[in-house]
Amino acid sequence: MTTRLFVAFMTIAMCRLGSAATITVPDDYSTIAEAIAAAADTDTISIMPGIYNEHALNPSGKDITVQGSLDGDGNLTTTINGQGMDSVFVFGVGLGDDTVLKDLIITGGDGSARNGGGGIKFENYASGTIENCIIYGNETSGFGGGVGCGGFSHPTLINCSIQNNTADFGGGIHCSHGGNTITDCVIVMNESIYGGGGISCSSSGGFSVISGCSIEGNTSTQGGGVYVSLSATPVFTDCTFIMNEASKDGGGIYVHTGDPTFNDCEIVFNTANENGGGICNDLAGNTITVLNSKIWNNTAIINGGGAFIDGGIDSELVLTNCTFKSNTPSQTDGSGKITAASPMTAVCCLNGACMQGTEVDCMAAGGTWLGESGLCNDCPSACEGDITGDGQLGIQDLLIMLETWGPCP
Repeated sequence: MTTRLFVAFMTIAMCRLGSAATITVPDDYSTIAEAIAAAADTDTISIMPGIYNEHALNPSGKDITVQGSLDGDGNLTTTINGQGMDSVFVFGVGLGDDTVLKDLIITGGDGSARNGGGGIKFENYASGTIENCIIYGNETSGFGGGVGCGGFSHPTLINCSIQNNTADFGGGIHCSHGGNTITDCVIVMNESIYGGGGISCSSSGGFSVISGCSIEGNTSTQGGGVYVSLSATPVFTDCTFIMNEASKDGGGIYVHTGDPTFNDCEIVFNTANENGGGICNDLAGNTITVLNSKIWNNTAIINGGGAFIDGGIDSELVLTNCTFKSNTPSQTDGSGKITAASPMTAVCCLNGACMQGTEVDCMAAGGTWLGESGLCNDCPSACEGDITGDGQLGIQDLLIMLETWGPCP
């Protein structure tokens, strides 16, 4: 190579290294995959409005931004459809927080071949940032229908909508070994077969931080909203769990093993067909520590709409400044210990149910005040035959009994 050619080559290379390029799809490249292959670190791939049928898109270790388009009202107009062929995006080992997906609709992914991550799959130790995306209509036979996070991965999700995704665990999102940051997201109408319709968190080794999120209308066998297992330690702050449903236990939240923390959260209108409309904790001798929280106005069917504790090993569920309301079934129950760590949260027995509240509220409702050291197991059972739960045997109870008179099903 002549000196002149070498200098020209180096000049071009230095210019390329010194400035970020914007690559447009389909103007510069007809597919997103081709654009990613051509991109270098710090480049932005700008995708014009439309539907792009692509899958297994892998940034391949590059710190790039893949960005869709918005209309004049700020609505997303770029859709990437995996057509059930694979995960839509795959973040491999080595990708960092500077790899960004933004302003995209991600749908039609199937992560079954990867054991998770129908919409987006983060491999073990991978990272990346997902911002202002809609992730819907994805599925997997493993973990994380919308977003599946492998062991020790640590992605960041900001202002995303994760909806109508399905998986075995974590219909919306699955987090493994912690390290995930999920902020201001809506996780709605997702479904899992076994645990965590909205989110499943498993395994120790780090903790996930979920803040400002709305977890609504998700369904599962256990943990309609959230499922915590294998010693996971997620922290939920300023989140709302509303109208989630479990066909078995934990309409809002199910804790199998782990030490989750809930700060300033609302757990309302969740339903479980067996135990724990609000929270079910399936471990024994465990402790639920309640700080300045209110558990009230729930409806009992079997056990534990506010919280259910039963069976197991050492775990601790911490609830600080939380509100439980109108979950079904309602009462905090089970063999574990309830620690009411503030006068606001001492135990009140009312019509066979256990609730948390002030002494004034408890007495005004006609309940029995057990104080901060009281346990829900010390609450007397409801009056036998009091079908309406109003603390009295009356004509309404008799009418209900007569209406259902006959052989038991």
